Amino acid sequence: MNVGPGGDIGNIETEPTEALNMKALAIVTRVREKLTGKDFIHEQELTVPRQVNLLIQQATANENLCQCYIGWCPFW
Repeated sequence: MNVGPGGDIGNIETEPTEALNMKALAIVTRVREKLTGKDFIHEQELTVPRQVNLLIQQATANENLCQCYIGWCPFW
């Protein structure tokens, strides 16, 4: 039994549920890869210590830090 737009209960034609949002699916896939340890190397899972080490390396890399702070001037 389906409820119609006016609140009527009856047999109404079923509309397509929702169009898949490709961006949302890509984000969910990315999060799943991060949680399963496949963030850096997609073919194999990383151990937790190895994944943490790679994340720390990325977080402390000068190339990434300089993008966080607009006043970054390493040459001064």
